[in-house]
Amino acid sequence: MRDSSAKQARILKAAAALFVDHGYEATTLQKVSEKSGAAIGSITHFFTDKSGLAARVYEDVMRELAADARVALRGHATDVEVAVQTLIVACLGWDKKFPNHRRLIRILEPCLEQSRRGRAVERQQELEDVLAEWAAHLPSKHKVAPLSPGELYAVMLAPAMSTETKSSGPRSKVTSVSVDWLSVLTKAALRALEAPKQKAKSASGGTGHRRVAQPDLDDSDLLKRKPRP
Repeated sequence: MRDSSAKQARILKAAAALFVDHGYEATTLQKVSEKSGAAIGSITHFFTDKSGLAARVYEDVMRELAADARVALRGHATDVEVAVQTLIVACLGWDKKFPNHRRLIRILEPCLEQSRRGRAVERQQELEDVLAEWAAHLPSKHKVAPLSPGELYAVMLAPAMSTETKSSGPRSKVTSVSVDWLSVLTKAALRALEAPKQKAKSASGGTGHRRVAQPDLDDSDLLKRKPRP
């Protein structure tokens, strides 16, 4: 079993590197076999075909990001601002900690067969589940707006996931990312997460439908605000 797991890990590592260097179409099972040292028969035994191999690489990428997000949120059960800021710092540092993960997501997501896409989407939802789990365990007086897991992802992680940043130094330091982006994204997320009583009343608009407030990213104070350590 240990040898089997090690062989699978070696195949996945080789496949991920080939997908990054050559793209999905140009990556063949023969190339994966040559790079990993595993026979093509072993690759198809574990992953069926190239699509199955790509889906597994994609799943592992999303699983690692979700696990890192969970670690970032751990220990911030009562301070929403610190939790949000810590999560965004972690996300902005993913390009350094996981240099090829976002590239792999972009390469593999469009190439997954329909039969594989369902599992990939489930893996993508792990990030949403991490946020929902964190929000659900907040003490009642620190509750955030009653957003769905998808909405939590949209205001807390999606903007940072789509932001290209240059990082330097340890990811544990707030100064390892652009202070401007960190301030903007943190403030925007906090605005969307606020859940005072007056907001709940105004959000209904008298129609019974809740509307998610759209954060204003143009405020000059966002770029002046220094993040909390």
